[in-house]
Amino acid sequence: MLFYNSDLVPDWRGGLFITGLSAMHLTRLELDADHVVGKERLLDQPGHRLRHVSQGKDGAIYIVQDLRNRKILRISAPPAEDG
Repeated sequence: MLFYNSDLVPDWRGGLFITGLSAMHLTRLELDADHVVGKERLLDQPGHRLRHVSQGKDGAIYIVQDLRNRKILRISAPPAEDG
């Protein structure tokens, strides 16, 4: 579980991120004080066994994928659109 406190993805600041091996996805909860006001499923693909979530010094979110060939996944802000 991770409370996100970076400005890299401003909309996620103050959100709660939760992983679970059996859930096979990353859940982002949007909080208002001590109430959940929104919920989003991320990395929701069959076979994703997500063991750990943490925030790096760069503000990105890192998730350990628990498979035979273990991977570390990185989530950050989408690239800015040229206008």
